[in-house]
Amino acid sequence: MNDWLSVAGVVGAAVVLTACQSPSFIEPFGEGLYVDNCLSCHSAETAWRDKRKASDWINLKAEVRRWQGNAGLNWRDYEIDAVAKYLNRRFYDYPIPDAE
Repeated sequence: MNDWLSVAGVVGAAVVLTACQSPSFIEPFGEGLYVDNCLSCHSAETAWRDKRKASDWINLKAEVRRWQGNAGLNWRDYEIDAVAKYLNRRFYDYPIPDAE
């Protein structure tokens, strides 16, 4: 019985992780984090300005990581990824490496 519960737990975790990687989950999640935590200081003009720091996917993700740290948000990697992917889709359209 314990073996069955262990297998069911692993399968359930895999299903949840797969769902969390899908764009239908990531985009609203990333947008929600951005709206709740970033929008008060960072409007759309931040992405469009001439001196923006994010010049590619790697820099965009680094900027999200830096600013969440400055704000003391203590986001996990998946939260940083979700916000970066939302911003990328909404404003930047940088190519994202396949490993992401």
